[in-house]
Amino acid sequence: MSSQDFKAGRVAVLCSWILILLIGAPLGYLSLRVYRAALPYTAIEGLPETSSSKVFVDVLGECNNCEKSVQDAFSIRGVETDVKEISNVEGLTSCDASEILNEFQSSTSKTRAQTKNSGLVIYVKHGCLPTTSQGPTVKLQGRVAVLLDIEAPSAISEEALDILVDVIIGSQDDQDKTLEISSSYFISFSLLVSDPGDYQVSWNLEDTEATYFAPLAEQLKGVVDLVSSSQYLFYTAIEEPVQSDTGDSYFYGEHILSRFLSIPTLNPTSPVIQRPRINFALYAPERRFMPLHLRLPNGSQAAWNFFGAPDWGGLVLIPGSEDFRKSNLTHLDVDTSDTMMAFIWQLRNLLDIPVLSNYYMNSPCHVNRLDHWELDRFLRRQYQRNMKRTKDGLMGLKQSLEEIPNMVIEDAIQSTVEQSVAHAQSALQAINVGDLPKAFSESNLAMQDAEKAFYNPSILGLLYFPQDELYAVFLPSLLPFFVTMLGITKYYWRKGKQITKESEEKEKSE
Repeated sequence: MSSQDFKAGRVAVLCSWILILLIGAPLGYLSLRVYRAALPYTAIEGLPETSSSKVFVDVLGECNNCEKSVQDAFSIRGVETDVKEISNVEGLTSCDASEILNEFQSSTSKTRAQTKNSGLVIYVKHGCLPTTSQGPTVKLQGRVAVLLDIEAPSAISEEALDILVDVIIGSQDDQDKTLEISSSYFISFSLLVSDPGDYQVSWNLEDTEATYFAPLAEQLKGVVDLVSSSQYLFYTAIEEPVQSDTGDSYFYGEHILSRFLSIPTLNPTSPVIQRPRINFALYAPERRFMPLHLRLPNGSQAAWNFFGAPDWGGLVLIPGSEDFRKSNLTHLDVDTSDTMMAFIWQLRNLLDIPVLSNYYMNSPCHVNRLDHWELDRFLRRQYQRNMKRTKDGLMGLKQSLEEIPNMVIEDAIQSTVEQSVAHAQSALQAINVGDLPKAFSESNLAMQDAEKAFYNPSILGLLYFPQDELYAVFLPSLLPFFVTMLGITKYYWRKGKQITKESEEKEKSE
């Protein structure tokens, strides 16, 4: 190789390395780097872990140190309260909660609880409610709680307040048994007949649905949409019941519910129904097994002849009678009032709006309507669930970004996360002033945006494409090039040293 060729080759190698370092390396870095829009991490971390809602309470009547008693009772459960005592109230002499609420609402002196969308009014009046051996009585209606303190008429007992707080706040155990949060549910009412050739069954579902289901659905409209449908099915795949010891009736145990859970037409995850499905089934048994009852594990008969199943719905058996079994009647009219009572009772439990016992209510049991405080309780608990899922979803996205460096965050995801944070902050502001409907609505939007961002399909592009696999794809094509360049560089470096050495020796010899 001539000296001129060597110099030209060395310049070419040097220029190649310059191009690789100045152009190739940056382009390679940019090609391997994923786009990640900035997310509001500080705002996400600033969302509270548990979003408890402030309860506004106005105490009416003469009451010693009620403000502190109410605050302490709620604070034990981790709930902040804003309590105001109103000792002198004109015109409130009634013991009926509905009359108290009507009189107080018509008063010119409005309380904070009344001027807000949520709040609790406690009316303390000794002798309003009958003394019972079970302890202090709590009567709730509208937004009024009437408390009777047996020991001290001018104060609220701790036991009575514990009952009140338990009713208003609820427990986590009850919430764990409820359905997943959804803005709408599909309610299916099914009549299952074991042998339509034996006798015909008619049920007046339309009227009972209008009486029991429609009022509840109307009150929940805008919060939860309940869409109902009914069907008539022929179903015989069920085992024979057990005959009672007396031989005059039959019964099924709780295990029989699993037979109905497996019916395809009652599948709660049917792809045809996009919204969560709740099934309520009324089963007409064979004539020869009447009367038929559902028996609890303790041996007692189930109320309404009803079994409930979490995340599914419930089942009611038509008991029939011994007279019908012995008769030749071919038609059975079913009184669906009790059946619908059982269905709505279970529906309220699944939606986390349980029907309280008369011990707490001290009033006739009602399942087809909601008092104001019941709706407030429902909105408050749904708000808390929404906020928890919002925080979990956003923190889950943040953790995934830290663990998976190749996860792409596009501008659309950034916008969705920012909207979720904004809705969550708006919900916190609304709950602090007692605006429960707005707090629920904003928290629901925050949860939807958080889950939309977390499950965005664009994230999955490089989610399972880790760094070592990137190298495994690019190295086979790049490695031969770099080996060749290193070999050429090494050749010219050695050749240059050799030429330099020869020139030095030539100079010494001269």
